[in-house]
Amino acid sequence: MNTVNLSIQKLKIGMYVVGLDVPWMKTPFMRNKILIKSVDEIRKLHACGARKITIDLDKSTKKPATKTSTKPKKLKVTAPTSLKAEVESVKKIRSATQAAIKRITDLAQQGEVIQQAELTPLTNLTIDSLQRNGYALATLIQTQFKSDQLSNHAFNVMGLAMMMGRQLNYTTKQLNTLGAAALLCDVGWGSVPEGLFNLGSSYTSEEYLSVREHVDHSVACLEKSQLDSELIRIVEQHHERLDGSGYPFGLKGDEIHPMSQIISLVDHFDSRTNDYYDSLAIIPARVLQEIYQRAQKQQHDPELVEHLIHLLGIYPISSAVVLNTGERGMVTQISWKTPLAPKIKIFYNHKLTPLTRPLEVDLATQKAQTPERKIKTVIDPSVRQEDPARLLSCEIN
Repeated sequence: MNTVNLSIQKLKIGMYVVGLDVPWMKTPFMRNKILIKSVDEIRKLHACGARKITIDLDKSTKKPATKTSTKPKKLKVTAPTSLKAEVESVKKIRSATQAAIKRITDLAQQGEVIQQAELTPLTNLTIDSLQRNGYALATLIQTQFKSDQLSNHAFNVMGLAMMMGRQLNYTTKQLNTLGAAALLCDVGWGSVPEGLFNLGSSYTSEEYLSVREHVDHSVACLEKSQLDSELIRIVEQHHERLDGSGYPFGLKGDEIHPMSQIISLVDHFDSRTNDYYDSLAIIPARVLQEIYQRAQKQQHDPELVEHLIHLLGIYPISSAVVLNTGERGMVTQISWKTPLAPKIKIFYNHKLTPLTRPLEVDLATQKAQTPERKIKTVIDPSVRQEDPARLLSCEIN
């Protein structure tokens, strides 16, 4: 018998399982050997606590991937476009994506089959945009009007996830898979009682159980549509946490698909900077602090959190800040090379008096000034005393 031991994370349809790290009597299967024929069988093995498996390579129609020394194919690099021009392109991608998600969510709620092919042009357009100007997508996501729409959340999660995937040197194929999974992971929300997606207050135990079921609804729709098994697994695991505190299976560590971990992280960021789920929005810088603290408790991968902070900046775009001069302004553009020195638009002088004309300053390229401007702290512009004239917000339609 030609066997190999694997993490259950790598189990796929077509593999012939001959051994588990839990007694077979704990599984719903009659025999102690099984050819995996469906995602549902994989899910049942997860549910019974199996973490390690042994497969018979000779009887498997699907073999585990073998490691090679070949480096991933890098994405082509095209000539950069201006931030302003690329933001306009991203707006069009956002509109098309939101329309597609609304259609797909309606189909899922009606129990109809959905087509992954509808999403591929959108993820390809996003890849092209990231190649032209990697800042544009982040800029639009962080400076748009806050929205309580599921389609807007889906676009934001897709965009942030693909930005991270690009930073991790994902291939075009991997980026398309990641983007599609991010767009499809919440299609099951249409089958959850209305109002729970943006309740804005703590869920009751009954409401939380209903919320958790959106994962099952999503998976059921994708399975009915016969989408790729890996894509379904990514969607199914996007609310798992590294410490085992997530759902639906309480998976830990590398049992969770790497792409699910990315989506989990960016979903956390976007939901906390908007009025999604059971809490009200807080400013991006505070969310990144929260996520960093969660990573220290092993709920998120610390390395992925570092990547996210690198992408969004220590002071994310749209952050309202107080400078060491006492002036107040808003971060309008970040630099991945100088994260502590973004571009700032100053709206208030040191006496908190609004300027007649806002002053734009690039903290990374300041010429001799007395004193040199630096960010002192981040403030919450929703607090009236911090932004009395309501100037420290800049949203793009």
